[in-house]
Amino acid sequence: LHTFFEANKGCKEAQYRLGDLYFEGRGVESNPIEALRYYHLSSLKGHMGAATKIATYITHGQLEGIPPKDGVKSLIDIADTSQYPEAQYQLAKHLEMGIGCKKDLKKSLYYCELAANQNHKMAIFALAIYF
Repeated sequence: LHTFFEANKGCKEAQYRLGDLYFEGRGVESNPIEALRYYHLSSLKGHMGAATKIATYITHGQLEGIPPKDGVKSLIDIADTSQYPEAQYQLAKHLEMGIGCKKDLKKSLYYCELAANQNHKMAIFALAIYF
């Protein structure tokens, strides 16, 4: 309840958390549209986690009318400009699997290493498995 009030008062972290709650259906009925709305509000205030979630939605074709390649472009922008490790890791996964883009293992490893160098646990784990 506190998160809901804080989110509606404009707190970007609360908006991000509320987006997660709606996306995962924790404590509220799962509602991807509401999740996206709160992620969007949070990302407008500079929350890189929210911007990364929106880009990931796009890459998986979850936003009608927006091509997946636009989501990959957003991930690249976030990963390169803000050096946000979750965006770097998500981009690495997309490049590895060819989601919304052509497969590129060299670039995938590059972005995975960037994320791992910032102590992103899943990136570290992925590199340990790869090597």
